[in-house]
Amino acid sequence: MLKKRNKKGKYLCSKTVDVAIASVCIVILFYHILVCLEKYLSKRTRVISELKPSHLEVLPSYTFCPGFTNFSYKDSVFEAYNTSRLRFVYNGDFFNNGTDPIRVYREATHELSELISNITIECLATPSSNGRCYEMRINSSKIHSPIISVTINGKASFYVYLHFPGQFGYINSASKIPINLSDKLYNRYYKLKQIVLCGPPCSTLDIFSGMPHRSVHKDPHQSYMKLYMKTTIRVKTSIIDYSADTMLGEIGGSTGLLLGISLMKSGIKIKRWIMGNEDE
Repeated sequence: MLKKRNKKGKYLCSKTVDVAIASVCIVILFYHILVCLEKYLSKRTRVISELKPSHLEVLPSYTFCPGFTNFSYKDSVFEAYNTSRLRFVYNGDFFNNGTDPIRVYREATHELSELISNITIECLATPSSNGRCYEMRINSSKIHSPIISVTINGKASFYVYLHFPGQFGYINSASKIPINLSDKLYNRYYKLKQIVLCGPPCSTLDIFSGMPHRSVHKDPHQSYMKLYMKTTIRVKTSIIDYSADTMLGEIGGSTGLLLGISLMKSGIKIKRWIMGNEDE
């Protein structure tokens, strides 16, 4: 009778331990699921930055528009169709005996040949010869307050290269500023950000438009623009830091681990039973 009671007590104690272990594992699992869901719903992103050659990467597009109001449309065309720019472009109330509005729009706007005469793309061949160059280093230990400007008065036309000290020889390390006689040049660093309407992760393009330079063109009937680009560019990709696959992987791993812990005692019992049968 006493043996039966002891056996029953051991059985109840064993079941109590099993239930306690399973309950703790279930609580931990539900808590981990809540943590994973919170991280997934937060939609946090991270940025991957890498260097790529400019000729192997997707470069920004160039869109040319006649951006001045007095040149954007040909008012004479609107007059020929018995309408006006205000009615046709801004009010949208153009009606003229069934005339195709697309045809009127094409005639009243400019072709690309009316805007651009030629485009030249200059690729890297060999480093240019600059003659004798002089490097100025600012000793930060001698300056006790933030620098707001550096003014250079020159006696001739020259170039200024901004680079890390000692790295002028690296072609991708220097930013070039042309300084011309009879010109006053003021440079200001600024950043243009695109307004995007898509949710994260989203591809955006950060354009750093520093060191603007403007001077008078020799031909008053021509416009001129030149952009300097580095041969190696930094590409930034924004991705979701915690995706659905990551969440499912974490939950699945935790489930397997806790399930193994909860069944550990059963495995020990099965092993003892097998070993006992072998001994017999």
